[in-house]
Amino acid sequence: MRKTLVLLAVAALFTAPALAQEIPVNQENLDYAQKQFNNNTDQLPGVAKSLIGDQRINVYLNNSGTQEEIGIVMDGTEIDTTDTSRVENATLEVWVQSETIEEIATSQTPAEDLRQKINSGEIRYEVKGFVNQIKFGVLEMFL
Repeated sequence: MRKTLVLLAVAALFTAPALAQEIPVNQENLDYAQKQFNNNTDQLPGVAKSLIGDQRINVYLNNSGTQEEIGIVMDGTEIDTTDTSRVENATLEVWVQSETIEEIATSQTPAEDLRQKINSGEIRYEVKGFVNQIKFGVLEMFL
């Protein structure tokens, strides 16, 4: 269950068209993805809203054999900043391939596909910080 909860929030970030396709990771595309995400936060499930609020996320994206770094800083449920480099003091780190993101973003059953990708190791993550680990642990007890 914990794996599903952690990556549900991150998967929401990847549903933005700019990140779900195999296109270069640059600031213009990240800004577009940020705008798309922020315009659709009302569609996030309540659990996802709880998880992504105020997170500092580093995504290590394998994009056609090249590792790209994406730093995301959340302000509540909205993306405050994105960058083409890691953020300091990350609270969540995720390793994923661009093809995996595209498969989830275009799936008819994205939650199930996400769960399978996590269980198979196609998506790896690490929760950072004591408080953040408690937060995810408490949420896990209620779901």
